[in-house]
Amino acid sequence: MLFVLFLISITFFSIHYFSNPGESVLFQRVRESKANTDFAESSTTSKDKVILVKDTSVTVNDCKLVFKGLQGQFINLDLFLLELDPQCAYPQNISKASAIEGIRLGDFEYRLISVNNEILKLKVNNLYKTL
Repeated sequence: MLFVLFLISITFFSIHYFSNPGESVLFQRVRESKANTDFAESSTTSKDKVILVKDTSVTVNDCKLVFKGLQGQFINLDLFLLELDPQCAYPQNISKASAIEGIRLGDFEYRLISVNNEILKLKVNNLYKTL
């Protein structure tokens, strides 16, 4: 009888622990990653230019870009594909040289105008089209 009571207690504890992610340590990384997806829209965009301020976002069509800063000769961006999964960031580490030549992020091709650790300026070249 004591063994049955023990099994029932373990079962109910497991159900409560795994069904309540708000208090579980197991889901702590999930909560932290979702908290980092809410950025202010203080960066700007125009017809042919995107200006990104560090740790802020700009939405271009169905993509959200978040400039994370420079690390040596690499530009760090988070790319959110809003149609696919708006809560999931796809980190992009892009060399300055390849950004000058042109990079594709989402449906657009961009070229680097200028970058420092606080501001990234990109020229929108064209809409990327597939055959």
